[in-house]
Amino acid sequence: MNAPTKSDLQHISHIQSEFDELVDQAYRGGIKEHGGHLWEKPVDREALAEAVDQVVYLITLRDQIDEACKIAHDGLNSDDDARTACFHVLQTLGRTAEMPELPRKTRQQLERERDYWKELARR
Repeated sequence: MNAPTKSDLQHISHIQSEFDELVDQAYRGGIKEHGGHLWEKPVDREALAEAVDQVVYLITLRDQIDEACKIAHDGLNSDDDARTACFHVLQTLGRTAEMPELPRKTRQQLERERDYWKELARR
């Protein structure tokens, strides 16, 4: 077995820090939403629903990443405008809402360009 590198140790530290934050937020959010004393709740029913939700999210995430990779791969072999391809990747990953606000005209232009390239790829 290989020894962890400095990058590996930094990565696990990042994961642990983020996990600690997420657990704290989720637990405190659960108290606000459902009241405290989780150990007194019928968590068996909720656990199954949460597990199903997680599988749905993971399948969707996998599909989004596959589609984003396909767009990037296709972009390497086409004349797509890089800006349009980047917009399409962000849209596929559901991240356009996080973009700095684009002027409406620019967003519409990017959507038209994306639709044009998608139609061209179908032919």
